[in-house]
Amino acid sequence: MSNKSIKLNLVMNIIVTVLGVVFPLVTFPYVSRVLGPTGTGAVSYAASIASYFSILAMLGVGTYGIKACAEVKNDKDKLSKTVQEIMFILCFSMLVSYFLFFWIIKLGLIDTTYKNVIYIYGVGIVLQVIGMEWLYKAMEQYAFIALRSIVIKAISIVLMFVLIREKSDYPMYAVVNVFADGGAQLINFALSFRYIKRKRYRNYEIKKHISPLFVFFLTNVVHLIYTNLDIIMLEHIRGIYEVGIYNMALRIENILLSIVTALGVVILPQLSVAIKEKRYDDFNMLNKKALNYTTVIALFCVGVFEIIAPETVRILGGSEYEDAIILLRILLIVLFVAGIANISGLQILIPLGKEKEFLISVVWGAIIDFGLNVLLIKHLGNKATAISTVCAEIMVFVVQLLYLKKNKIELPRLNIQPFVICSISCAITFLLKKTFFLDNNISYCIVIGMTYGVVWLLLSFLFKEPIILELMKTFVKKIRR
Repeated sequence: MSNKSIKLNLVMNIIVTVLGVVFPLVTFPYVSRVLGPTGTGAVSYAASIASYFSILAMLGVGTYGIKACAEVKNDKDKLSKTVQEIMFILCFSMLVSYFLFFWIIKLGLIDTTYKNVIYIYGVGIVLQVIGMEWLYKAMEQYAFIALRSIVIKAISIVLMFVLIREKSDYPMYAVVNVFADGGAQLINFALSFRYIKRKRYRNYEIKKHISPLFVFFLTNVVHLIYTNLDIIMLEHIRGIYEVGIYNMALRIENILLSIVTALGVVILPQLSVAIKEKRYDDFNMLNKKALNYTTVIALFCVGVFEIIAPETVRILGGSEYEDAIILLRILLIVLFVAGIANISGLQILIPLGKEKEFLISVVWGAIIDFGLNVLLIKHLGNKATAISTVCAEIMVFVVQLLYLKKNKIELPRLNIQPFVICSISCAITFLLKKTFFLDNNISYCIVIGMTYGVVWLLLSFLFKEPIILELMKTFVKKIRR
């Protein structure tokens, strides 16, 4: 795959990611003020419950499907047969998921106060199964994914402002959220036959998919423990209000993390093919570039949002969410740690067939997260969930590094320049921030963000940071053309 193709797919994937950023940025300030922490917390709680059943229905196909389909994408018959085999498994797992979903609700094993919202999110399970997002990513159709996302997000934004007018409208907030994701999946299903054939095959090899899917499924389940279980524990121990506050900080962190890890999904198909064809030099080169990109972007985001965290929270949530400022500053640490772990795990261990080692690293993260939540939530509330999440991500990364060392696999070396640039940029911008006196939070964020960006770029040129120099060189060539 050429550098040009990687850059194009990266740009398209970032567009999709940015759309995911714009959607909550446009809607959440409005929604959080209309519904308040209780309403947004109820929706977050219902989404957390439904996500467990969604993980069961989807197994581990989100990553495995990309890997499996990428290896046969040049043969339409093999690709069609592979997709059908995976879909047979998903249909069965979806039925099991729905059975457990309704059974657990009927037994009253979860808080049924918001049962109607939980049912709404339940509809999203079938939409995810039929959506086959993994097929489109394996085929590297990022331009289509971007265009489709633009249409669905635009419609969702309009619906958000039309349908949500008072505190009791939180079920409609859930409906729009499900549509924002599910609408795209319906389009995927309708157009999927452009890439696969409508024909039956003999000798379906379903068994060969079960073992790797099961490993990825367990990985997703365990990962869900330290991304969603803390919300459920927080609701039961400290109440829905603290969930709403924590959810504000978590939303911002997740938006930034999706930008930091955007490159990983783009190059996973090429990494899998490179390993299959034994092109190890290409494999190492791609991972080195990915590590440099991730380090630069992660540290840039950590630096600027540590400075403007108060203004960001006030813009998105208002004065009711002031307590989310400290939570956001804690969670920003995840951007760097999880970004690097995304490379050591998703981009190195998985393409090399080390899925079990990847699973074990996530298990250790879940153990740390669960243990710290049990010990700390009662005393620290939502601060405990933020601290636990950071510690869990650190543990995942440490365990993955140990496995890489054990298998004599080297993680590309980190450049020191981004750390120095980030530290100096933060210090200079923080000092300059004290000289600005702007009443408007949006204006304040723009001025501080631009100041940080200018300082950061100047220092990048001074220290000759390779990623920035390469991007600027490409930009200059485009301008000259």
